[in-house]
Amino acid sequence: MFDVGLYLTFIASVLFLLLTPGPVIALITSTAARKGKLCAFKTAIGTNLASLILISIATLAICGFISINKYLIYIIGIVGASYISYTSLLHLKNIIKETSGDLQNKGGYGFKHGFIIAISNPKDIFFFMSFFPQFTNIITDSLKLSLIVLCLSWVILDLSILFIYIILVYQISSSRNSKILDFIATLFLLLIGVVAFVYNAQMIKETINIFA
Repeated sequence: MFDVGLYLTFIASVLFLLLTPGPVIALITSTAARKGKLCAFKTAIGTNLASLILISIATLAICGFISINKYLIYIIGIVGASYISYTSLLHLKNIIKETSGDLQNKGGYGFKHGFIIAISNPKDIFFFMSFFPQFTNIITDSLKLSLIVLCLSWVILDLSILFIYIILVYQISSSRNSKILDFIATLFLLLIGVVAFVYNAQMIKETINIFA
């Protein structure tokens, strides 16, 4: 039996979460503003694939097929946060050089970059492990089928929101304000990278203290 009310609650929750500013939204904004819709779409597909991988790992953990090493996740998180911070700094440098007349518009866009940015936040696995179980009863007596529906719904909603967002950003971007949008989005991405680095480092420290 399919619980329509619970499923609609899930949809509403996912929409709220996806619309909340984060590294993916910041990256998509930067890409759509400076590289156009096509490149932004490729970037969105990259971020979506990364999310699907993280969701799959969380699903396997929920079903009891694998166990998650939190210590390793936090280490990977530090590496990912360092990558986000580094690439954001490089891109900010390029934006400043463009503004001063020294045009450098290299890298930082496309499927590969989108995938790396999204996969660089492995603690999302913990989020999915705590979020999805709240809705695993949408299909009575079938955990696996419920998880499949939840995963597919997330992927479809994620891509839909990102595609709509890309079109909106592209429409409001002009040759003048595209640099402003790009700068703000990249600065926000840098902030996220720094905060994520501090957070993961603190969690590793607390984990070490627990076992000390």
